[in-house]
This record gives sequence, structure tokens and C-alpha cells, in this order.
Amino acid sequence: VQAKITAFEEFQEDLRKRRGEPTPPSNVTQHEAAVAKVGEVAAAIAVAEATGEADRDGQRRLELLEIKMERELAEQRRYADEQVRQLERLQRAQLEAQQNQHAQLLATIQQQQAMMLDLIKSVAAQSKKD
Repeated sequence: VQAKITAFEEFQEDLRKRRGEPTPPSNVTQHEAAVAKVGEVAAAIAVAEATGEADRDGQRRLELLEIKMERELAEQRRYADEQVRQLERLQRAQLEAQQNQHAQLLATIQQQQAMMLDLIKSVAAQSKKD
């Protein structure tokens, strides 16, 4: 255990040198070292909590974005469904108009045939009289 503590202290000292931080004096008491260690642990915990909080914030933003996308997709579906219903109404109206035109054309043809038959009968009756 003591070897690990010594290795950790050497690592911290090396890290401080690289960062340009002042090296604590070697006559630091065990209590002062413990207080410093508690401070370092507290800082590490604060960083971990901040990172966790950032992760939670990121997750929440992602969830909100998903909800927004789902709402937009639902709105697009409703719009597409409404367009389909409108197209179906227009097609029914067009079919009805075509059927009416065909019925009118058939009635006109039947009228013309009846008039031609009357004309033929009239001409035939005239021919017999002469």
C-alpha cells in the first residue's frame, strides 16, 4: 500500500511540474496532505458530477429533439392524409360529372333517334299517300 501511495505522490508531483504548478514543500504534515487529498477528491467528484449533469442535459436535449421530430412527423402524416382525402373527393366529383355528361349524351342520342324514327315514319306515310 505504501508503494502505491508513494507512486501516486510521485505521479502528482510530476503532473504538477508539467503543469507548472508549485511543488508543495516536503515538510508537509500528514494532515495537510490528507486535506489536500480531500480537496482533490472533491474537485474530481465535482468534475464527475458536472460531466454527469452535462450528459443528462445532453440526453434531455436529445429526448426533446426526438419529441419534436415525432410531432413534425405526425403533422406531416395528418397533412398527407388530408391531401389524400381531398384528392379522393375531387376524383369522386370528377367521376360524378363524367357520369352526368354520359347520361346527358345518351339522352340526347336517344332523342335524336326518336326524332329520326318519327321523320322516317312521316316520310314513309307521305310516300304511301303519293
